[in-house]
Amino acid sequence: MGSHDRTLCQCDQLRGEWSAYKILKCQKNNSIQEQPTGLWLEIVAKGKIVENTNTAMNTINGFEGKLNCVKEEYNLVCRAKGALNLKLTCCTHLEPIFEELNNLKAIWTALFGVWSQIGELRDVTSNYAAKEIKAVN
Repeated sequence: MGSHDRTLCQCDQLRGEWSAYKILKCQKNNSIQEQPTGLWLEIVAKGKIVENTNTAMNTINGFEGKLNCVKEEYNLVCRAKGALNLKLTCCTHLEPIFEELNNLKAIWTALFGVWSQIGELRDVTSNYAAKEIKAVN
């Protein structure tokens, strides 16, 4: 194979690699352009979840009820072990969970207050705007 043939072969290889690069670049570009739309939809969906504080508080309260049941069952097991003279182990795993749960409830309670105030402001501005429109007509 002569130097001219090697140069043609290298050029063909370079063209092939360049074509592959352009295809990958195009695919990556399309992926990047689709990401903001996907992120926006995800943010909107999460925003709807956050707006529904009643659902959040109901979920937290349900979890708290289940956690209290676990605590009661653990206390029953401890009493049963004590009655059977079995070794009692001190379990403190639930304490931080209860603390986090109380913090979470406090946060959602504060958020509920904020959302209520926003709703009141929205009602006030809507009523004011309606009165202004009637006054103009």
